[in-house]
Amino acid sequence: MPANDSTSSGMRGIYQRKMLEVRGAFEAGGASGAVTIAARAGALDELVRGLWAQAVGRDSRLGNGISLVAVGGYGRRELFPYSDVDLLFLLDGKLAEKDVKDAIRRVNQEMWDCGIRVSPATRKLAECEKFDAENAEFALSLMDHRWVTGDATLYDKLAEQSVPKLLQREHKAITVRLLELTRARHAKYGDTLFHLEPNIKDCPGGLRDVHVCGWMTKLRAAAASTQKKVGDEGAGPAADGNEFRKAVDFLRLVRCFLHYRHERDDNTLDWQAQDAAAETAVGMTGRKPKKADAAYWMRLYFRHARSVERRVTQMLEDAPATSSRLPGLKRERKVEVVQHGFRLERGRVVLETSTEFGHDPAEDPDVVLQVFGAMARTGVTLGGDAEERLSQGLPLLSAQLEEGPALWHHLQGILKGLMPAMRCGRCMR
Repeated sequence: MPANDSTSSGMRGIYQRKMLEVRGAFEAGGASGAVTIAARAGALDELVRGLWAQAVGRDSRLGNGISLVAVGGYGRRELFPYSDVDLLFLLDGKLAEKDVKDAIRRVNQEMWDCGIRVSPATRKLAECEKFDAENAEFALSLMDHRWVTGDATLYDKLAEQSVPKLLQREHKAITVRLLELTRARHAKYGDTLFHLEPNIKDCPGGLRDVHVCGWMTKLRAAAASTQKKVGDEGAGPAADGNEFRKAVDFLRLVRCFLHYRHERDDNTLDWQAQDAAAETAVGMTGRKPKKADAAYWMRLYFRHARSVERRVTQMLEDAPATSSRLPGLKRERKVEVVQHGFRLERGRVVLETSTEFGHDPAEDPDVVLQVFGAMARTGVTLGGDAEERLSQGLPLLSAQLEEGPALWHHLQGILKGLMPAMRCGRCMR
């Protein structure tokens, strides 16, 4: 066996042993989903660097003018056990693609031989500043970039010049395209997260919506930078921040569980997987029931998925370039409408403070029922603060709710509204 082949085989062996260690730690319950996916990304970094160093040893022309860049999930250090690897071979303007074609092919083949599904792309630096609406996925993947090996100076140009230029110049077009892709994906799943066997990556409330939230935050920051604004453009809805983070951690854990269970990139929570997740208490913390069945465990999944769905819905509706394109919403955009204990502002319900109202309106049954009625009539949504306060006030609210004609009058108005069940029902759960 030639020396180079022996070296490659050794690097592949090291990577595969590390993957067995990572799996062992996960299945023993000692590693979270976040730790598991970061560990795979780190191990892959070492493999790619070793393979590229071997390629440079064969051909000295590869020493400059080419940089290997992790993008997409790999760029975020979120490599699930069987997910594919987005690797960008970035060229400067002087290096011809034909001069590096064999080296790139060899590195990709070595990774495939190791069981890694690599999705390579080769681009010149200037091409990374252009947006192609027919290939929006490439621009989205560039928002999550990270240097792995090769020409570090070339990568710095990508990170400090090309990507910022792309986002500042094309943030509106990218935002519109991102919304179109997100709406099409949601429509594929009936615009609901409630499925008997949900896909935890692509369904509404899944991990892809987590990525959408991250991209929207970066696009918002690029827009603000272009307009020379200073403010909270980098922040998403903060009131449910802890709940959102817990949801992301849970979904990462479950996706790792599914990959190891299926031994492929299969993200469907089928019946058998639901039973197995419940039996092994995947993602369940604190006091667990003596016997958690699949129905109990799926309620946990749906609660976390709703947290993600709320976040992505708020972010998409807040996007200036896209909010007018959302279907089915009759929303007050410019005029502030003041109600008893709350107001409708920019299509959101904003609760008055305890000081303004005399007590917390989130704990006042009459105010809360009026809020749901306004949501049903107009399609407005809860602001982050309002949603958090209503969630915390539900136990007290339920104890104070009086049955009778007054309650039925409120419920009648909610049920006869244009958008009753989906918007108000999510808040009442």
